Amino acid sequence: MDGLQQRKAFVRQPARAVLFDFRPPMDAGTCLNMLQALTDTLMLAYHLSGPSRVPLFSLIVLGLYPEALYPLQPVTGNQARLLGALRELKNMCTASTLPASSTSCLSEGIDEALMQLRRQQTLNNGSNAAGQLEITIVTSVSSSVVHRQLSSLSNCPTLEYVKRIQVLCVHDGMSEQDDEMRLLDDDNQSELLASLLDVLPIENDVLSFQSVFNCWLHDCNMDTEHLSLSLPLGSDADAGSTGVTLKCDLYERILDPALLSSCADHFLLTAPMDRSCDAQCGNKQSLLATQQNMMTRLHHLTAVGLVASGGVCESVLYGMPLIMMPTACWRLDWEELEENRDHFYALCQLLKEKDMLLLARELTTSPTGHYLILPSPTHSLLIKPIAISELLLPIEMSHHVETPSDSAIHSVQECVGKLELMETYNPLLVSSHLSGLLSTIPSNKRTTSGSMRGGAKRKYQPPLLVQPHTQQPPAATRGRKLTTSSVKRPKAVNFATGNEPHLHGAPRKGYAPLDSALH
Repeated sequence: MDGLQQRKAFVRQPARAVLFDFRPPMDAGTCLNMLQALTDTLMLAYHLSGPSRVPLFSLIVLGLYPEALYPLQPVTGNQARLLGALRELKNMCTASTLPASSTSCLSEGIDEALMQLRRQQTLNNGSNAAGQLEITIVTSVSSSVVHRQLSSLSNCPTLEYVKRIQVLCVHDGMSEQDDEMRLLDDDNQSELLASLLDVLPIENDVLSFQSVFNCWLHDCNMDTEHLSLSLPLGSDADAGSTGVTLKCDLYERILDPALLSSCADHFLLTAPMDRSCDAQCGNKQSLLATQQNMMTRLHHLTAVGLVASGGVCESVLYGMPLIMMPTACWRLDWEELEENRDHFYALCQLLKEKDMLLLARELTTSPTGHYLILPSPTHSLLIKPIAISELLLPIEMSHHVETPSDSAIHSVQECVGKLELMETYNPLLVSSHLSGLLSTIPSNKRTTSGSMRGGAKRKYQPPLLVQPHTQQPPAATRGRKLTTSSVKRPKAVNFATGNEPHLHGAPRKGYAPLDSALH
């Protein structure tokens, strides 16, 4: 296994800053919904083992002036401060002391967040601090008003530090008049600012906010693809051709409960053995890195066969499912990205039309891992490890079972008849109260060096002029001209009543499409 290619996971996570705009028609209900979703995400980020998925976080409220309830600092090791800041925001909402203002301080709030990022980079000498900042603005004002107020940032030299400015407009949607005003404002924006702005109408409920904040837990490292899949050479291929190789990125669809060591027993059915040994063995073959060293292999798979969709027993599938998507690696040119995406979507369509599954194996390891790849109607693929002969255990199952008595059938039928009948299972509507448990678990992590000294909240101060960071990797949007008028904005999803297709199965209500959630 010498000479295997490796990549670093979770090393390009940006710093996160949430700016909460108190201007009317913002109300206490919206604040509490946002606060509940934010608390759930931050508690998960704090307690997940492995590399920090939210390395730096800041919470700023925008009233008469920007006020940092939680100045930009690490999430790891600061649970008490973090929960204290969230409680303070909750008290501001429930005590009817919203610092409402008719004027905007959005630009000052963004300047404050950027100044905090530069302070972190100075304290850490640029070694441990995030290189870019992603700003999320939560507001109830019209999107056209937000565009107009942010136009003053066009000449801001520190925008080079910003990865994205995401504006969550909490209302039912944008009117045609708002769209027209927004298009007029686009002419006054710089190309860089237009490429950074992302306005997203959002429903006023906890699930909608959670679908945005939980995207922070994905791996943001796009320095290289995560997996390559080689298809066999076609009969009409030219001489010297090497066939089609798909370059893919991997995304977690579910957080592995084993990463929550304090409460994994509540979610996992484990064999009678030490889980620590099991986790160490599993990490060696996992598709995503969970170790502290953040290193994982670049997986090279080759397709070895097709299997009918009903020809696989689910008992031979194991491990966490991962989503395969066409790579967004910034090192590839646009022509290569487009060609790779076209081939990927073609494979998805063919597998779906033929109702077949793809069997693939590793090329570079011994023993050789095997995987099953499943298509979906959303132009993505699901990949799961599949067992081989050496891993199977014999088990005796009787095929000749006595027919149960009528009384037993009647008793069980009466019990089952009292259960609620669900057409589909929607995980978004099922809660285990995990966040409440994580909030009560004592902090056992040492405070990370370089955090804001004292952790005190601070008022806005004029920003310092600094030189742009020169070591950041080119973002995926660099090099192409984007305007807010040409970018198709995702529509708001009502998770309580929406009807979106299930990623790998029958339609279900309240499902948020994966691609809209990642971009």
